[in-house]
Amino acid sequence: MGKVDCVRLLLARPELRPNEPDKWGNTALREAAKGGYIDVIRWLIASGMDLDLGKPDDELSDAIGTARHREATEAAELLERFKEDRDQVRTEVRMALGYHGELASRVFALVVFHSDGLLRVKVALKQGDPAASFFNIAWQLPMELQMVLCHRLCGSPGTLISSKDSEVAFKALATHLLRS
Repeated sequence: MGKVDCVRLLLARPELRPNEPDKWGNTALREAAKGGYIDVIRWLIASGMDLDLGKPDDELSDAIGTARHREATEAAELLERFKEDRDQVRTEVRMALGYHGELASRVFALVVFHSDGLLRVKVALKQGDPAASFFNIAWQLPMELQMVLCHRLCGSPGTLISSKDSEVAFKALATHLLRS
């Protein structure tokens, strides 16, 4: 198993704190920048976690300065672009990594399992949790709309019903949910 595989496994853990320094004061991002591990940096960015780039000129925290000092030009440039526009760079990185497709596949499986009654969203999560709300809404959709949702989540341009009909149905459902 390589570095990237390890990072991906760690990023799946909700208790991961990438900005928390180790016993020497180094963060995960700074270590990746120090080693010029561009793929690790990409996955850290793609994760959506709030990444602390450190304080400029602080030897222990400055990820960009560390990458420059170690002549990891590609890593430094990516981190500088990320500093300027986090959302845009995160989107670009996710697209390049196929991250959206991976997330869509997970959501697809969860929608199917939830809709088939094989998965239940915990009641405690219903209190304003967007994921729980999404699955509870998806579960209420007619089967045709669940199928359209799943196809769209997986990036398929094809639909089983017209986009106009699905848009009308989604708006009707949203109106119903807002009134209840």
